[in-house]
Amino acid sequence: PGGLFDRFTKGLKNAANTSVLAFSDRLLALWEGGHPYALDLETLETQKQDHLENLPDSLPFSAHPKRDPITGNFYNFGVSFGKDTVLNLYCVDSSGKLKQRNSHKLDGFPLVHDFVMAGQYLLFFIPPVRLNPLPLLAKLKSFSESFDWKPEKGTQVLIFDRQSLNLISQGETDPWFQWHFGNACVDQDGNAVVDVIRYADFNTNEYLRQVSTGTPSTSAKSTLWQIRVDPLTGKVLEQREMLDRHCEFPIVPPNQVGQPWQHTYVSLHRQGIDPVTEIFGAIARFDQSKGELVEADCGENCYPMEPIYALDAINANRGWIVTVVYDGNTNQSEVWIFDSDRLNDSPVCRLGLPEVIPIGFHGTWKPAP
Repeated sequence: PGGLFDRFTKGLKNAANTSVLAFSDRLLALWEGGHPYALDLETLETQKQDHLENLPDSLPFSAHPKRDPITGNFYNFGVSFGKDTVLNLYCVDSSGKLKQRNSHKLDGFPLVHDFVMAGQYLLFFIPPVRLNPLPLLAKLKSFSESFDWKPEKGTQVLIFDRQSLNLISQGETDPWFQWHFGNACVDQDGNAVVDVIRYADFNTNEYLRQVSTGTPSTSAKSTLWQIRVDPLTGKVLEQREMLDRHCEFPIVPPNQVGQPWQHTYVSLHRQGIDPVTEIFGAIARFDQSKGELVEADCGENCYPMEPIYALDAINANRGWIVTVVYDGNTNQSEVWIFDSDRLNDSPVCRLGLPEVIPIGFHGTWKPAP
């Protein structure tokens, strides 16, 4: 059976185009279906596939690792297909060496793009999306077109211990789909509180296909939700929508990952535009405790990429939001830098770039040595 499933995994090119992970000696370009590629930190020249010293050739390393701000360790996963679908869990030290891994069998062939860390736990919400391999093997559909929305399966909840990478609990809740989580923490009652950008269905898949054609027509609204889970039972205790604005790409300050936090930064649509035909034209900061939204509207025909939080090296309680903005009015790209506490003010700095930078997915901030 393994040979059959190899037909739809070996034929996929490792795009290494989703995100980046910076270590002291190299930059890793990440893609969820394969190994990272190492780049030179200064020249960005592609060097070779990186095995993190101990990562087997057959195991993928996904594009959304989480760094523990206390220990400096990174946690990540990769889904491998074969006779069984396996969720592989990884712990990587601050130098980029894989020091621990474990695995857990999954039901069917799900689409798992991201996860979240809350204190001593790693949480996965497996959406009811399953790959149908038959049309893919017959070359009748592309990889993304072969995923089916199966709401009757619900959303599966898997909670792992961060130290051992062993499964603690599992549960099931309402069907939804998510690409990205913002953050999570353990509250004073011992429950996990999770920020997620949530879709009611899987229309986002068709919308993204249409975006690449330049003529999108499918609505796929995503909003910011908070989920409260008992980590010892996997039971979802509470779900509530925090922000009813179409948004994506949530981030928090890197020193608050897995810890209590107040502000979530997102990309979102400008007020008054058609969210189907326009892409994100603003970034914003949502205050969890006050329910307040402060946004930076980048202007007509200007499109920012995912906000990136750059910590102040002297004061860990402040920082800057960095984004690359494409200006469709001038056909130019610029780096815009905002004070993270004053997003509604003008950028504190705008840096013109010599070439247009295509709209991308994710990035990271690495301070100069």
